[in-house]
Amino acid sequence: MFDYVGQAPAEARARWEGQAQFEAEHDAEAPRSRRRAKSRGQGVLAHLLRLACAALLITAGWLAWDSGWLPAQLRPAVVTVRGADMSSAQEVLGLLDCTAQTSLPQLWLRCRSADLEGRRWLSGVSMQLRPGREAVLQVSERRPLVRVQSGRLAAWLCDDGRLVPLDEKLDQGGRFELLKQLPVLTLPESYLGDLAEMENFREPVELAQAPALLSVVACCAEQLPLQVKSLELAEEGRMTLRLKDGFEVRLGNASGLAMKLAALPKALRLCEGHREKLLFLDASDSGIFYQKWKDVPLAQN
Repeated sequence: MFDYVGQAPAEARARWEGQAQFEAEHDAEAPRSRRRAKSRGQGVLAHLLRLACAALLITAGWLAWDSGWLPAQLRPAVVTVRGADMSSAQEVLGLLDCTAQTSLPQLWLRCRSADLEGRRWLSGVSMQLRPGREAVLQVSERRPLVRVQSGRLAAWLCDDGRLVPLDEKLDQGGRFELLKQLPVLTLPESYLGDLAEMENFREPVELAQAPALLSVVACCAEQLPLQVKSLELAEEGRMTLRLKDGFEVRLGNASGLAMKLAALPKALRLCEGHREKLLFLDASDSGIFYQKWKDVPLAQN
C-alpha cells in the first residue's frame, strides 16, 4: 500500500489505465464467446430438425408406397390415343408396352425412345399429360397417296415422300378403296435401284423424286378425276398417261407437263366421236396434242 501510494502519479495512472483496458477487453470478449456458443447450438438444432423432417418424409413415402396409394397416383387414370388413322390404338399401346401397371414417367420415356422399325404408317408418338392423370398419346402417321409399281415391287408413295410396302391382305376398305380409284404410278426400275427387284421390303424408303411425282398425280386427279388408270414413266423420263378405257396419251418429259395436263380435257373432248379410231394422243414434243390414227383416212376421189 505504501509502495503504491508512494509511486509517482504518472506510473500509478499508467498501471490503472492498463488494468482498466484489460478488464474492458475481457468484458467485450465474453459476449462474443456467448454469441458463438449460441450460434453453434442453433446450428445443431436446425440440423437435427432437418434430419427429423427427412426421416418423417421417408417414413411417410414408404407408408404411401407400401399401401399402394403412391403407385396409383403415378399411373395414368385414362390413356387416350389420338391421330391414329392408319394404325389401331392397340398397335400404339403394344408398341409402348402400355399396361395397367405402367407409370406416367415410364410411358413418357417409352414415347421418346419408341422403336418404329418395321412400322409402315407410324412415324412418331408423343405424350401429353392432362388434368385428372389423363395421358394423351399423340400419334404421327405417314399417309399413302398413290400406288407405285416398279418391277416386282408394289408400294404406296406417302405424303412424307417415302415408299411403304403394299400388303394386299391388310390394305382393304376405307381409305384404300379410295386410293384404288387413283392412277397407279409405274416407275422404271432405275429409279429404285436394287429395291425394284425385291418383292417384299419392310422399312419405308425415301424416294428423292417424290415431290415431282406427287405433283403430277395431284394434277391428274384435278383435271381428270377418276378417269386415269395409270401414269407410266419411261427410262428416258417421258410420261405416258393411260385412261381407264385403255386410251393412251403421250405427255413427253417433265417440261410443260402441268400445261399439257390442263389442256388434256379439251383435247379428249375434241376426239370423243372417233376415239376408237385413234391409237393415241401425242404431245411429247410440244404443247399441242396430235391425233395418231390407226389407219390413215384416204382422200376420196
